[in-house]
Amino acid sequence: MLTCREVSRSLTLQTEAPPTLYRQLQIRLHLLICHNCRRNRRQLQALNALLASETQTTDHAPSLPEPAKARLRAKLEAVNKD
Repeated sequence: MLTCREVSRSLTLQTEAPPTLYRQLQIRLHLLICHNCRRNRRQLQALNALLASETQTTDHAPSLPEPAKARLRAKLEAVNKD
């Protein structure tokens, strides 16, 4: 049986790295008996829905000015040389 901490971590990471089928079954079993983790899942789903709607309504992300991009490129090149 998974702990609440393991379920919380899996639920948080599932958008980036979907759990295996076995892990999904373990999570579902835990959610059947744990009210707090069910609430946590609902909150994460609401947050993900909100973030998805925000990214759809934004026409484009703000861009950095060219001088800032040049400074960043120079810093990255300096770090990569070391």
